[in-house]
This record gives sequence, structure tokens and C-alpha cells, in this order.
Amino acid sequence: MEEFNKKAKEQEDLGKKIQTLLTNARKDPAKRKTQNWRSKRAEQLQELWNEIQQNHEELKVLGPTLRTTHNYFEVKYFEQLKALHEDAKKYLESVQTSPDVDPEQEARIRRQLFRLQKISTELTKIKSDLDQDYSRARYELLAEKIQGQWRSIMELHEEIYVHEREFEDKYFADEMYEKAEDRYEVVVEKLKGKIQSPSAHQQEKPNIQLPQIKFPTFSGNYEDWPTFHDLFSKVIHKNTSLSNIEKMQYLKTYIRDEPSRIIQHLQITENNYQTAWELLAKRFSNVRLTVSKLLDKILDQPRMQEESAEKLKKLHDTTKECLEALNNLDIQTDTWGPMLTKIVSQKWDTETNRLYEQSLTNPHDMQEFEKMMEFLQTRFLSLEIITANKKEDAEFNKVETMSNLKSCRYCQECHSIYECPDFQAESPEDRWRFINNEQLCTNCLSHDAGKQCFSTASCHKCIRRHHTLLHNDRRSNSKVNQQKTFNSTNKQTSNSGENSTKKIQSHVGIENKQVLLATALIRVRTASGTYEYLRALIDPGSQASLITEKAATLLSLPREHIQADITGLGGEIPNKSNSKIRVECAPRFSSDFTLTTDLLVLPKITESLPEEDIETDLQVWQNHTIADPVFQDKGPIDVLLGAGEYRNIILNGIQKTNDGLMGQKTEFGWILSGTIIKEEKRNNKRITVKSMMTRKENRQAAGIAKPASRPKQNPPTLRKMASVPVTPKPTTRPVVSNLAPPKIHQQLIPIKEAMVQAEHTKGIRKGRRRNTVRTSKNNVAKNNAAHCKIQRHNQQQRPNNDHGCNLGSMVLHHRRKQRTQPRPQQEAVEMRPIYPQRVP
Repeated sequence: MEEFNKKAKEQEDLGKKIQTLLTNARKDPAKRKTQNWRSKRAEQLQELWNEIQQNHEELKVLGPTLRTTHNYFEVKYFEQLKALHEDAKKYLESVQTSPDVDPEQEARIRRQLFRLQKISTELTKIKSDLDQDYSRARYELLAEKIQGQWRSIMELHEEIYVHEREFEDKYFADEMYEKAEDRYEVVVEKLKGKIQSPSAHQQEKPNIQLPQIKFPTFSGNYEDWPTFHDLFSKVIHKNTSLSNIEKMQYLKTYIRDEPSRIIQHLQITENNYQTAWELLAKRFSNVRLTVSKLLDKILDQPRMQEESAEKLKKLHDTTKECLEALNNLDIQTDTWGPMLTKIVSQKWDTETNRLYEQSLTNPHDMQEFEKMMEFLQTRFLSLEIITANKKEDAEFNKVETMSNLKSCRYCQECHSIYECPDFQAESPEDRWRFINNEQLCTNCLSHDAGKQCFSTASCHKCIRRHHTLLHNDRRSNSKVNQQKTFNSTNKQTSNSGENSTKKIQSHVGIENKQVLLATALIRVRTASGTYEYLRALIDPGSQASLITEKAATLLSLPREHIQADITGLGGEIPNKSNSKIRVECAPRFSSDFTLTTDLLVLPKITESLPEEDIETDLQVWQNHTIADPVFQDKGPIDVLLGAGEYRNIILNGIQKTNDGLMGQKTEFGWILSGTIIKEEKRNNKRITVKSMMTRKENRQAAGIAKPASRPKQNPPTLRKMASVPVTPKPTTRPVVSNLAPPKIHQQLIPIKEAMVQAEHTKGIRKGRRRNTVRTSKNNVAKNNAAHCKIQRHNQQQRPNNDHGCNLGSMVLHHRRKQRTQPRPQQEAVEMRPIYPQRVP
């Protein structure tokens, strides 16, 4: 019974706590009712309710017989507590909270936490130094440094305390400032004890003879003043063993130029030293100018054009040195991270920038400056190792070449491989196979295939870029064999008189390589607001971005007159550009990305790319959006986008294929480049020989004698010989959608019953030129009249000329014009007479 009453009393106390919590919550001002405030109140309420439920369960177990007699159950106290809990919970949920975090206050607290962490590291280091026997000057320097850091922490703590409203942040809850203050006071007290101890004044002489310290001479450079000031102060100015007259002599010894002129009127006396030192300190202790010099040193670092370990190291060290100097001047650079990241990333080369972008795990988040500097350090260290390895390889190869200059790779004897009799005895196929396995240069056979060959010689038999020993006689003799076969066939046919049919085909395949440059089909906004499709070459090695005169005229954008010289490799005569335009580019597909840039106008950028059409497997790229859907087809280049634009369009994503192509993901789609091994076919023609007889033998075999005059003949019968698909001529800009099906060009050829020889053709040619009909393309009436004339001509027999030669028939030829706009319903028609082939 006693224990039951005790639990019931606890329930009553818990109910009072809930009531107090609810009352205080209602009294709190609105500015304190933040989200954090509500979360803490709700957490306290839930803890009280959990205790109430636990006590209620225990009461039910302790007093099963008291449920009808005890006051706890009679007044239903648990149900009352439950209702009170629900009221408090509903009130907390209905409270309108104010913003939790003040951004400025949060920034102050973060800055303070960084300073506390930094001073904690310094205190730990000083504590370990206290166990060593250092000089008093060393302890004074440590004390001055740690006191300066603590002053900045105190000032920021006061600012945080003034702006804080709730004091519920972890900074206040964990009493971080108070704990750091206790550690600081302990360490400073020990430092003062070391400074005042007699042992700090007695310096033991070193057992070894140390080199004499060379004191720097100050010439008036503001950047050198802090170093000179600190060093002179510690070594001479605060040296109690030196008199002022000695200090004055030292001071005049270690200054020159402007500082020397400032105090030149002061004599070397005991009283003038303090005046001279104060004059110099007042003149050159210009914090504003020193900070400006340090910032200029960071900003004015040159931009790297190529990767270099030395330049990257200098960029890293200069930036760190300036930042440390600024920190020593009490300039807080902790929040300069985003700005410094941008500045430094604009100074390094393109390859380093590409590697840095690929190393980012979260490219959408703001990158920390310290991590970027760690990447920069890793980068120049790796370049140093690579450069050192290249030098070692160069020295090794040089020594090896001198010692084994005449070492044959085939038989290991002391002669060159092209002088080796065993190698010469092998077949060309075996020589090729050995050279490829050994990875030797196929042109000079003297060095590795990966190195540049400076030999100007070539094969003496086929004039191609390979050694004569690698020449394949079977391939080179294919044409000779073909000619022999043709002559043999001609001879047999003429002897037998048979009108046989022979098919002769020559195919010489040579493995060749072709370099594919990255191109993209882009949409460029015109002056009228519409878009034109232009083909762009993506060249990260170009410093300028260009556009052809023809494309610039098509866009009709306003031009800015300039004078620019554009020079390529070798420093040849530069191209002149007199104007530039600002364009807005977009991908060929629907996208929110736009690129605005300036393009220099030139008459022509480059030849059509690629050099010839390329056959490659496109199945690998079927799930990728290709920037240039006709990259494999030869076509003109309208725009060149250089390195500045390449940085803005590049995205993460690289894919390589087995056929030598590499795809890079960009804002315009996937751009493809690389080296493709193609099969170049020469003389790939199929010749059908209908008859190997001479014209005279042909007439004799047909029983046709040479007529004195050609008899009158009926008009030649026309029949359809072939329907050949005509490939449309490529336009200035490739068309990527709504491609019309290829037109079918139908040619009507007259059937000749016999081969008739004409003795004189000059008059026939003149007659043909006189009868040429040229009608206007836009005059439909004339076209209809010409069409009727052709029909009448084909219905009646046309008289022969003086030489007995039929002038043939007229047919319509449709000539398609190159258009940049969609083709209209009617095509322009041009009529001209078509005559049969000249009769031999």
C-alpha cells in the first residue's frame, strides 16, 4: 500500500510538470518560438508522458484490489493526465514558429569554431614545446602568437553573444568557448613561467660550429618589411645584451636606398636609435599597401598554356605564401574559399582543369579550397615523377644506342637489321610480321614505332612510307597481271572471232588511317530570331573561335570591326580578320543550354571534314545523342569553337570503342573523334568487255559494208535502260530531319541497230550547238511549249543532216537547286536537247 501511494504521488508530480511546461510555453514571446524551441518542448513533453504511462502500468499491477477504493482510480487521474498531454501537444503543434537560423549568426559561429579548432592545435603544440629547453625569445614568440589568436576569438565571441537570442546552439550548450579559455590560460601561465625562469636566459653554446646567419638587407620593398621587422626585432632590437648605439650601427648596416635616406640625417648615437627605428616602422608598416601587394601577387599570376610541374608548383606555393602572409596580418581568409577556387582554377592549364573536373565526386556542390590545393599538390608531384622517368628513359636509351648502335634485332649480330642476310632471306609477309611483333618503325627499321620517324626515304618500288624490304611484290604485280590477262583475252578473242564476254576486276587494298576530328551540328540564332543549322568543329587547341564569311552573312548579325591576326602552326603568314559577331548557339535538340560567344569572321576556316566519307559501326552509339548525326560524311565547316568555349560545353562522360573512336559528352551531345583504320580501295572498278574485236572486224562479222552515204532511217526506238538513284548534292548545312527520299533519274537511251561511222563530225557539232534550246527556268509557258515541241519531234521523223547522222531526241532533265529552305511543290525545270553518243 505504501509503494502504491508513492507511485501515485509521482504521477501527480509528473502532471504538474506537464502543466508547468504548457504554461511556460504559452508565456514565451513569439520571437523565441522557433522550430528548435518547439522540437525541444515536444521532446520534454514526450519524456514526461512516457514516465506517466510506465507508472500507470505499475500501479495496475500493485493494486488490483484497490481499483474501486483508491482515489487514483476513482477520479480517473490517468485519463486527466492523458487529456492534459493531448492539450499540450496540440498547442505545440499549432504554434507559428519564426525562422530558426540567422544566416549571419550561423556564419559567425562557424568561423568561431574554426578558430577554436586552430588555437586548440596550437595549444597542443606549445604544450609539447614546454618540455623542451628553448630560449626566452622562442617562448616570447610563442606567447605573442597565441595571444594574438585568442584576442580575435574573444572579439568574435562577444559579437556572437550580442546577436544570439536562444543560446541553444551547440556552441553555447557545450560551453566551447569556456573550455578553450581554460586551456589557453593554463598554457599562457606556463609560457610566462618559462620566460621568467633563469634557465631561459642562459644559453648553452653549441658543441658544433654552426654557419653564420646572413642577415637580409632591407631596400624599401613593402612586401619585405614584415620579414625584416620581425627578424631584426628578435635578433637585435629586443636583444638586451646590445646597447642602443650598437643597434643603431646594425640598423644602418642592413638598410639601403630609400630606408637609408630616411635616417641618414641621424647620427649613430645612443638616443637616435629609437627615433630611427620608429621612423622606419611608421613609413613601411603600411598594412593596406602590403595587403594590396599580396592580393596583386595572387591575382597577377600568369595563366598556364601547357602542363608544367614547375609552373603548377609555383602557383601552389605563391598562393599559399600570400595567404599565410595575409593571416599573419590579421586578415581572415577563412571565408575566401569560393573566390580563391575560382581564381586558382583560371590560372592552370586546360589538361589540369579537365583532370580536376573529373576528380570531383559532387560537381554540383561548392568545392573546398583546401581540397583543391591538395589536388594541385598531387598534380605537380605526379608530373615531377613523370618528367623524371622520361629523363631517365632518355638517358638510358641514349646509352643503349651508343653501345648497341649496330645490334641487329633479328639475329643479334653487329649490323643493322636491313643489312641482315637472314632477315633479307625471309618473305615480305614474314618481315612484316616480325617488324610488327617487335614494334619497330616500318619506314627506317631503326627505332620503336611509337617515336617520330625523321627519315625522308620511302619504298623504292611503290614510293610509299615503308622500307623497301617490306614491299609486297604480289600486291604490286597485281596490275601487271591484270594487264597480261587483258592482252591474253584480247588475243584469244581476235583469233577465234567469238564475241565472248569477260569480266575483269582489279582490287588493291591498303590499310590506311584517317583522323576524325570532333564536330557538332548546332543551332545559331539569326538576326530575325530564327535558327540556322551550322556545322561546328570543336577544337580545344585553338585560342580563337571562328566563323566563315558565308555563315556570318547567312545569320545577318551586326558586326564589330576589329583588326586581328590569326596564326596557325609554324608561325606562317597570319590570316586577317576584320570583324567579329556575337552569336547565341544551342544544341540541335531541345535543351535549355545556350552558349553566347564572339566569333572572328574569316573567308574560310578549313577544308571539308572528314577528308572522305567514313564507314564505322554506329550500333555502339545508338543510345547516345550524337552532336553531329552526319559526322562520318564529308562536309564543310561553318564554325570553329576554341578552348574558351570547350570549357563551357564539356560534361563528365567519356566512352571509347574498339574501332578507334572516342566519345566525349558535351552540352551539344556526344562529340566523336579519334583515328579510324580504313580500307582504301584503288582501281575498284568492274569492267565488262562485250567484244574484243576491232571496229573493222565487228562490221565484217555483222556483214555491214561501209556505205557511201547513209540511208534514211526511222527514228531510233527509245526504251528505259536503268533507274539509278541520284544522291542529292550536299548543301551548306546538313539537314537532320524531314529528309526527302532520293529522286530517281530516268535516262532514255536510243537503240541503234548498227554501228555507223561518220567521216566528218565538225559540222554535226556546230549543228548541235545551233539547235541547243535554253529556256527560262521561271517561265512556265515556255516550258509547256518546249514540252509540246519535244512530243511533236518524237512523233515524226527528223531529217538527217548533210552527213547522214541522226541528231537524236530531246528529253526533259530536272535539275535540282541547292536550297536552304524546304523545297516548294514545283521544281524549276530546264530543257535542253540530249543527243546520242557520237557515232565513231
